[in-house]
Amino acid sequence: MRGWVRSFLNDRGYGFIEGDDGQDYFFHIDDLRGHELPVPRQEVSFTPDVTAKGPRARSVMLSARAQRAQQIYVNPDHFIMTRDTEIRGYVIVRMVGQNFWGESNDPNAAREILKQQAQSRGANAIVGLNLQKYTKAQACSNYRYTMHRFYGNAVIAKKVSYTTDTNLIARSRAEMQALQDGTTYHSLGNRSLTRPPLWKFVPTLMWALMRTLVMIAIVAMKQALASRTRRQQMRAKVWARQAPPISSSQ
Repeated sequence: MRGWVRSFLNDRGYGFIEGDDGQDYFFHIDDLRGHELPVPRQEVSFTPDVTAKGPRARSVMLSARAQRAQQIYVNPDHFIMTRDTEIRGYVIVRMVGQNFWGESNDPNAAREILKQQAQSRGANAIVGLNLQKYTKAQACSNYRYTMHRFYGNAVIAKKVSYTTDTNLIARSRAEMQALQDGTTYHSLGNRSLTRPPLWKFVPTLMWALMRTLVMIAIVAMKQALASRTRRQQMRAKVWARQAPPISSSQ
């Protein structure tokens, strides 16, 4: 397999090779054929091996074309979301937006909203991902649900690689040049409300309805008792006025 020397520490005697398959391979000075030490970006050929600690390059042979490979920047093959401010194995080449956010009572929907907000501005990663929760009540109902707000910084991240392909080199340089100019957005987001499943919503709604009916019945009973008491008091006053006076004999 062919590859490129990503790094090599002379004082420690080991380094890493990026293979044509995109995988990073560890190699030790004992894996080298010959007495020449490798340098970054040098083309090599090797035999891939799998060890308990990960991929490793064996029988590494150095190419005479030591400095022909040039550095390029490659996009990740998937959207990245991390709580860290840096992305391991990648470099952040541009900050697209700060404090992008997505909010929903469904946490998966909130993450997807945040992802869409970042992608709509050209970002391919979110760093400094955080989550906030709060409880909200539905209008005209006692049903309460938890809102999830994911937020973070939208960035463009790329992986450093090496190649001798002039087309890839030119394309990478053009992309990096285009990224130099751009607007940094602030506090962009959106929210959605996902309807809860019936098995959860219907019992809650029925309980709220029963509770409301009970409260109405209690209020009606209190009013009826108060009205009955007032009528009894009025009758007592009328009887007291109509009753003949009691005469006393001397």
